[in-house]
Amino acid sequence: MMKKKRAPKIAARRVEAWLYTVITPLIEALKIEKTFLKGKNWTWRYYTKSLEFILPLERYVDSASLPNFEDFFLAKPTIERMRKKHEDLRAALSEECRSAFEYLVALEDFQVKVTSSRSEFVEYPGGAVPEADFHKLVAQHVVNNIQDLPEYYTTSKFWAKFREQFLRYRTGENFARLDEAGKELEDDDDRILTTLMKLRVTLCQEYDVPAAPVSASSY
Repeated sequence: MMKKKRAPKIAARRVEAWLYTVITPLIEALKIEKTFLKGKNWTWRYYTKSLEFILPLERYVDSASLPNFEDFFLAKPTIERMRKKHEDLRAALSEECRSAFEYLVALEDFQVKVTSSRSEFVEYPGGAVPEADFHKLVAQHVVNNIQDLPEYYTTSKFWAKFREQFLRYRTGENFARLDEAGKELEDDDDRILTTLMKLRVTLCQEYDVPAAPVSASSY
């Protein structure tokens, strides 16, 4: 009678690799991601049609640690399902950003407002953005619910002057769907964070390993 093959035992070194190169980096990255989502700044860019700082989970891990990332999610199918859902919600948010952007740039009243506001500046306030695309940059700020821009942004003075007037365009069905998609991803981040933080405590206790690397000089 053939013996049933046992799954390899998870050892402390493997758990440390998960903790230090996968779990903790994901926790810290998702906390930052949540701050963007909470402020409805989706970091969407019109020229790439993608979210710049809201990324697939694997992008939050150092490239040298991707084997540990793959091993971790292979060993934890429940969390792998969460990863896939996160990516689906992230893609949905990006699509809603694109939809809201296209609605806005096609709006004649919005185009007229950009042109009239732009005319109040002697020097072109768009920096490296081609003048023909300036309305797209303004629409991008509206989509991302930008409140303030750092002074080193070439559009900072323009946006400070006209921000409230342009953010009034952030209404209607397109933006309602966009904000709903963002809230769904924010809630999903909460669930992933809770799961990862609880798992970190469990692994530390079960395998008697520190939550963060400790140098030999610390002993």
